Order: sequence, then C-alpha cells, then structure tokens
Amino acid sequence: MRVKDLADYSYCKRKVYLSKKLGFELLYTKSDNLKFIEDTIRCITNTKGDYNNCADNVRHFVDFIKEETNKLSEGENIKVLFNINLKSNLISGKIDELIITDNEIVPIKFKIGNNSRSIWDSEKIIMIAYSYLVQNSGMFKGKVRTAKIFYADKTVKTIHINELSFKLLKRRIEEVNSVLDKNKPPKINNQRGKCEACSFKDFCYSLPY
Repeated sequence: MRVKDLADYSYCKRKVYLSKKLGFELLYTKSDNLKFIEDTIRCITNTKGDYNNCADNVRHFVDFIKEETNKLSEGENIKVLFNINLKSNLISGKIDELIITDNEIVPIKFKIGNNSRSIWDSEKIIMIAYSYLVQNSGMFKGKVRTAKIFYADKTVKTIHINELSFKLLKRRIEEVNSVLDKNKPPKINNQRGKCEACSFKDFCYSLPY
C-alpha cells in the first residue's frame, strides 16, 4: 500500500476505492499543490545554487525550508536528503525531505497553505507512515521521534511519533484493506465541500452505486 492511499482514505473512503480498486487513478490531474512542491524540490536541489529561475513564491518557501532545517540541525552532524522513495513490508512512499542527525531522523513534508493550526487526521497518518518507512525500510539506523510539515505560509506542524503511532498505522491499513475487499464502493461522502474539490466528482456521481 502507498502513503497516498492512506491520504485518499482519510479524505474519502470512496475515493480510495475508486482509485485503488477500480483503477481511476489515471484520470487524476496534477494539482496545484503537487506542481508547487515539485518546483520547490527542483529549486532546493539545484546543484548550482542558482534560484533565479525559480518563481518568487517557490524561492520564499525554499528560504523558509532552509531556515527550519538549520534550526533542527544546529550543532549536529547533519545529512539532508530530498525526494526519497522508500518501501517497507507494509507501505511505500516518497518523502520530501529527511533530516538525519546523530540523534534522530526527522521526516518532513512540504505543503502549500495552512488554514488550520490543528493537525488533520490525514496529516497525522501520513507522517506516521513516513516515520514507519524510515525505521523499517532498512536504509537508516536512526529513530524517528518527531515528523514535521513545512507550509508555504511559513508555519510548521509537529507530529510526535512513538510505538502507539505505528499501531495506529497498522489498524488504518487494515481498515483500508477491509474497504477494498468489498464488492461495492462506500456511499458518496455527505460532505459536499470535499466532493467539489475532488478530481473524481464527475464520474463518482455517475456510478450506479
């Protein structure tokens, strides 16, 4: 299972069914958020250090990422990796940034806006999944204690990680698999605001169930 599937499930159970079980994923259009994050990673990993070709909003976000990364690594022997694909026995996914110090590893996710200071369920489960990947992919020896989301509005959310977090992840994966084992998708979400923002809305409504 992919981290993306967990994110879809948190957003809408029907969405993950349509994507994972019925194969509607190819109909996705690349979101503004995804384009922005790709541009950000491309800009921050520019080996020449030349940001002149990066859009202004991307450059500002890159500056913020560097500032926050330096805070987390002050006085430490540090290694920073970007856009890392990882796979474990349970899940696979791509992590935007990993900050690796002598004491711990911190997975980082980049996102556009932050209209809530609370941590959404989807954010929590995604960062737990990334943390599980770091500790169970076989590529790293360090331990994850916290995972962070860097927002383009220059705010940060911190998710604390422990063994109970990984139990929650395993239960969530079981829930998703249980939904996928059914012959019909879940009912349409009654939160129509979510439906309007979903790329599946047109053919989701047209299904006979």
